[in-house]
Amino acid sequence: MNGRNVADHRDTESRRDTESRRDTANAPFTEDDQGAEERGRSLPAPDSTGPLPSRALVFDAAGRTNAGARGENADGFLIQDRLIAVADGVTAATESRWASALALGAVVGDQAGSPPDPLRGLQDSLEVANEALRRKGRDAPELIGMATTLDLVTLAETGGRWIAAFAHVGGGAVYAFTGPEEGRILTTPHRFGTGPLLRAIGAEETLHSDVDMIDIQPGTLIIVVTNGLTDVLTFPDVRNVVRRHFDAPAHLCAGALLDAAYRRSAGDDVTVVVARVIEITHYVWPRMP
Repeated sequence: MNGRNVADHRDTESRRDTESRRDTANAPFTEDDQGAEERGRSLPAPDSTGPLPSRALVFDAAGRTNAGARGENADGFLIQDRLIAVADGVTAATESRWASALALGAVVGDQAGSPPDPLRGLQDSLEVANEALRRKGRDAPELIGMATTLDLVTLAETGGRWIAAFAHVGGGAVYAFTGPEEGRILTTPHRFGTGPLLRAIGAEETLHSDVDMIDIQPGTLIIVVTNGLTDVLTFPDVRNVVRRHFDAPAHLCAGALLDAAYRRSAGDDVTVVVARVIEITHYVWPRMP
């Protein structure tokens, strides 16, 4: 077969393939095809029920921390959608850093399975953190007595309303501002003046703490600080800073408070968490009957 005949043969085969595919495409359904189509039609329609939108409140938060004159920062903080926490280790330098970190870690683990009652949940977290520090002291005698302050704030819906539940142990402070001119301090330091702490996580087998809650609305600022700030800034000082930065992003307000503390020559570690309460839409799967 010469080259031209080969080419003619290939053209012929190509036309046959094309015609075959065209015939197949235009051919009527066979019984099997129709049966498959009918079977497809008889399948149940997919369940269109999906997650339902729901209103929720969360934190839009930022934190700032800075070491004091001792050079090693014993403070720590954590931020989640509905949880903020600040801790300040109060023993020797290395032990205090471990104390605050251990307490915050214990809180995160416990809050993951906290009970429906937000106040009970916070109290449980404080007790879990207290036991974690005391157990570490029993395991490592050189760490006996390490302790930390601890302030927690959580958002929760209860009884058809949203609340901010807060727990306090030690010398830190929790503030709530509903507007540039409208704020208050929610906690009382567990010490006299700048004297030694009367209460701390890890200090005693039996923990004494303050736990309470307030109604909350979108736009409210929750501010949690260590005593490095409260030792040098009074509540009116804090309010003056917040007044100027109430509508600013959380990290700018936190930075302004930190700067104000160091302008007053703060010698201790200073930690500030500023959290704005915002409303979001989240989705909840309906319970199956």
